[in-house]
Amino acid sequence: MLHNDTSKQLIEVNYTKREEELFNMDVSHSHSDYELYYLLDGERYYFIKDQSYPIKKGDLVLIPPHVLHKTMNKSAINHERLLVAINVAFLEPLMLQMPGYDWFQCFNTGQPVLTINPKNQAYVQLLLFKILTAYEEAKDDSTYYIKVLLLKLLLQLNRYLEEFTKERRIHYTSKQLKLFEIVRYINDHYMENITLTSLSTQFYISPYYLSHSFKDVIGFSFSDYLTQVRLLEAKKLLQYSSRSITHVSELVGYESSTHFGRAFKKNNQLTPSQYRKNGSHLNS
Repeated sequence: MLHNDTSKQLIEVNYTKREEELFNMDVSHSHSDYELYYLLDGERYYFIKDQSYPIKKGDLVLIPPHVLHKTMNKSAINHERLLVAINVAFLEPLMLQMPGYDWFQCFNTGQPVLTINPKNQAYVQLLLFKILTAYEEAKDDSTYYIKVLLLKLLLQLNRYLEEFTKERRIHYTSKQLKLFEIVRYINDHYMENITLTSLSTQFYISPYYLSHSFKDVIGFSFSDYLTQVRLLEAKKLLQYSSRSITHVSELVGYESSTHFGRAFKKNNQLTPSQYRKNGSHLNS
């Protein structure tokens, strides 16, 4: 672990190997960092924004800031992964040496799950494990070494973009496609009075079937997902705007600022006003 307190807040590197253990990520998961998730072994489902993606050994998941995501079990329980979370401020001084270059271009292709050409997998994996080793050793020069390795990795991933953008042929069931459509609707209309009943009427699905299918396909319950979408938008408004807390609660779909405040604190362990004061320094 890095010794420098500031660096520890701006970079996280985590390796995990799970065997014979069911694991689904917590419902509430979004953050203000760029997250790189590399699956070393096994299979997972990864829900990102409005769609679930099957991922396999060698797949790379690139998640921009403020995007809801969650990993879930697939057919195999065992899996091994390496995760790097990067705050832009960690690399900013070095990135300024190349003004105008989009270092995080690979995160903004619209294709969050990327399959690396087998001949390049070993190189990417080597860079990732060098970053992990430096992070855990925490030598005096580890912070600088990690920055150089990360820029090298990002530069290499950007150079791989042409092969990344090739279509991934994923065959979804009609049930999955319908649920993805509903999720996209929620993402666009979270500020409105959305209920399970209103959605079931609009999309011609029984409330019971919608409730159970939503959890099964998306990995969240309907109410939990709607809450997460609203609170994620609220965090952005609190952090990047000067609107009052009451106005923010209205903008994200809460009729009562008191209800908004309770939901916010339950999910973030902070009141909205506390988050506004400290949110820019938190990973949530």
